[in-house]
Amino acid sequence: WGEDIESTRTVDKPDKVSDFDEFWTANLQITHDALVRADAAHSPDVRLRFDMGHVLQTYERFDEAAAVIESGLAMAPDHPLAQEELFQLAICNDHRNQEDALRTYERYLKVASHPEEQAIAYSNRSEAEMNLGRLEEAIEDARYAAELGARDYGNGIAGLAQFDLAIALDRYGDPRGAWKAADAAVNDERALEEILGTKPGVFFVPDYNTQWYRALAWSALSKKD
Repeated sequence: WGEDIESTRTVDKPDKVSDFDEFWTANLQITHDALVRADAAHSPDVRLRFDMGHVLQTYERFDEAAAVIESGLAMAPDHPLAQEELFQLAICNDHRNQEDALRTYERYLKVASHPEEQAIAYSNRSEAEMNLGRLEEAIEDARYAAELGARDYGNGIAGLAQFDLAIALDRYGDPRGAWKAADAAVNDERALEEILGTKPGVFFVPDYNTQWYRALAWSALSKKD
């Protein structure tokens, strides 16, 4: 990390939940400033490049974040952090260029060995494919993600993939299939909480897609009453 990074001060931990945003924001800014002073984006230590990429990503400076992470991967493609950094690069590209996102998920899926990791990547890729109008590919990826996620990792992957499948089928002109997938999706409590925003842990590109997913969820729930 170097002397400049190690000497960075931190902000006292918050005493109550209402102080957490201020605590997080202050520490993020401190980390950002320290990494900039260390010229982390051009550091010979690939870990600093990755750290800089993560901070830029948090600030939603996705073009810069993608460039820094990609430079780190080019420097050390076999680094122990490389697989996770490929995933973070894909997330950045989700926000900046969907074609780049597809290519990055393809790279990631070549090295991701755990079904849970694969399920998340296939689900994310299906959303990018939908945005590009590649509905048949999106349906295939969402179905496979749901199949992988059905091994029950307790994190809502299967349900989120079913939501992706429902939206893709709806766009494809298959309302019967869309309702079937939506019905399966709302049975996954964790996925439902994330879609409805009670326990946010997912993002959508573009942001307004959130409303489509939520509308589908509420409609599917209403059919169960």
